[in-house]
Amino acid sequence: MLLLVLLVAWYRWARRKASPLDIVMGVLGSFAMIAVVCAEALPGGAYLFTWPALIGLAVVAVTLRFTPAESPWRPVAGAVAAVPAVALVLPVVLLLLPALGLSLIAAPLVLAALLGAVLLSLLEPLPSRRAFTVGMLAVAMAGAGTLVVGTALDGYSADEPRPVSLGYALESDTGKATWVGLGDTSEPTVGRLLTGEPARYDDRIPPLGDVALANGPAKAVPLDTPRTANVSSTEADGVRTVRVRIQAPADAHTIAVHADTRAHQIFDATVEGAKLTSGPKRPGGGWGWSFDYAAPPADGIDVVLRIRGKGPLPIRVVSIAVGLPDGADAPALAADQSWASWPSVAGQTFVVRTFRL
Repeated sequence: MLLLVLLVAWYRWARRKASPLDIVMGVLGSFAMIAVVCAEALPGGAYLFTWPALIGLAVVAVTLRFTPAESPWRPVAGAVAAVPAVALVLPVVLLLLPALGLSLIAAPLVLAALLGAVLLSLLEPLPSRRAFTVGMLAVAMAGAGTLVVGTALDGYSADEPRPVSLGYALESDTGKATWVGLGDTSEPTVGRLLTGEPARYDDRIPPLGDVALANGPAKAVPLDTPRTANVSSTEADGVRTVRVRIQAPADAHTIAVHADTRAHQIFDATVEGAKLTSGPKRPGGGWGWSFDYAAPPADGIDVVLRIRGKGPLPIRVVSIAVGLPDGADAPALAADQSWASWPSVAGQTFVVRTFRL
């Protein structure tokens, strides 16, 4: 509602020096500019702006060609340009509003503003300025009131639970277990376990890198760890070809394989017969080459690496499974709590093991 009031105020201001079709052309120009940017940065989303711009400009051109300047159909024809925008942009706005939530509300509201701006020429035949101003003031007050009341009544319940973040990491090489979290440590359920200063785990647990995590000591419990089998190595012209089968625990939904490239160079790799052009690089530590494999088969995945370097190649394998382990004294969530959604460490167990190939 507040966005609608701002759009109407902008339209009233723009109409002082511009006709309805002038304003429509300006909005369609914005669509065109965004379409050019998306064509380079986000090609899959460029159609949201390209088609409204093309069809809208065609409608405006026909209107200018076949109607006189004072024709009452010109404002209506300008709004016809909104038809493709409604068909393409509105579903995306309705999808993004609940998906992104209030913290990222700006993204869908920008799309909604562009959509509403194309429809503003329909305001021309509406009531007098005074009556319209009173109506807009009422809408503004309703919007502000909704915001105040909604904020006052906002809270958590079993239907709308509070998201909490707590994960369990076991470094099987050292036997060290750690609680990790990415969220509010003042929440008592998880805060009592996350007592350490936020720390980065780029080197120790590479999939948890890139961000400082709340943490605390945890009770180490016996868990299945990643394994290797059928390891073989051949060498020709200083380049070693290493073959290995990597097996994840039965409950793992993903395994992350990281190689230490400080003393080795990886030329190429094949995973289950699919060639990797290059492994994604994560900052921090020495794990400069990696790949993730979702839903690993029970009998493992075959990996072939062509490498050059002195000595064995260290690889660190991290298995990720849903749930916190029994026996680790994990907290039970109350009815008005739930594990934070992806991407998060919440409600997941990470088991780390290092091998030398």
